[in-house]
Amino acid sequence: MNLRLLIKITLVNLATLAIFIFIVEFAYRLISFAKSCSATCDFARFSIITNSQRYKRFLGISKFSEDLGHEPNSNLDLVINAPGWKDIKVSTDRDGFRNSHPNPIAKFKVLTVGDSFTWGNQVSDDDTWQSCLNKGFQDIEFVNAGVFGYGTHQALMRSQEIIKNNNYEYVILQTLVGRDFKRDQLDIRSGFVKPYLKKHNGNLVISPPPPKRTPNTKYGPLEVSPIDYLLVNLTLLSKIPMVGRLHINSLNKFMGNTSRKGIDIASIEEIIEHTANASSSQRIPYIWLLQYASFLDQTVLNERKSIIRLLTSKNIAFIDTFNALHVSKKYSPDQLWFGHHTPLGNKIVCQEIASYFESPSIER
Repeated sequence: MNLRLLIKITLVNLATLAIFIFIVEFAYRLISFAKSCSATCDFARFSIITNSQRYKRFLGISKFSEDLGHEPNSNLDLVINAPGWKDIKVSTDRDGFRNSHPNPIAKFKVLTVGDSFTWGNQVSDDDTWQSCLNKGFQDIEFVNAGVFGYGTHQALMRSQEIIKNNNYEYVILQTLVGRDFKRDQLDIRSGFVKPYLKKHNGNLVISPPPPKRTPNTKYGPLEVSPIDYLLVNLTLLSKIPMVGRLHINSLNKFMGNTSRKGIDIASIEEIIEHTANASSSQRIPYIWLLQYASFLDQTVLNERKSIIRLLTSKNIAFIDTFNALHVSKKYSPDQLWFGHHTPLGNKIVCQEIASYFESPSIER
């Protein structure tokens, strides 16, 4: 067989393979489109992803922070319509704190920090648990300084910065059990650069966020290869075991949605203890708030036990929403969660916190 014939056969086979892949991919997209029409036909199923399409759901809501990676923009006044967000009212004050029915004349102020369950993803300003609390207490203002995507230690760092120049009687430090301490091992999480805890000479130290212009992050440039262009547009790959991860990795690059573990990271147990020790050494009393996603596995249950055991041993106050949300069968999971808490879910959290602040252990 001469070289020219070999090249011809190879090209014909490659062309046949390309045509076959195109037909299968088009058929898969057509089926996906047809299924979407049971609600509203999603013509985006036929779109081609290029470098002009970036994930922008939080861009404009957040701004870069050299110390924390990102934080909410100040003076926002938005109505968000996106998947999972229907006519959601989002506004912030001049400090970037979410407006949650503030009580400006209250003499007793409580700072609340944490992740998106604190900030109030997927609910309007009036449906956050801080808003519920502020409506119920006339003499207390619960200030919403939560930030979507934060780890628990990252939230602690934010609180430390805020209380330097502001007076609060208490700080509520929220953690999403089983998830948030894992975020404190990452230097990039869902496209946001961030600080993380690492080991150095036997100690835990804070590693600052990577540069703002880190490629394939929310604020950085797009850096992809031709292979990425191919992988990201073969949506059928996402349904194939082992290969699907390649599609997702390329998609995350295009959308500025990458995640990455840091170097020499501390263990989850070390991060929990370090965060507990740091919270107990502040000039303002900290109260931990344990929240949960709708899905529980043994890892979450084990971490819950570890956190409660540690906080109890160190005499650190905490509020655990587990029984109200997962043990009680008064409401179904769909009533309490829609990814994040529904307004009803936040109301249940509000009731748990209110009960704590009505107890004799709180001095007002």
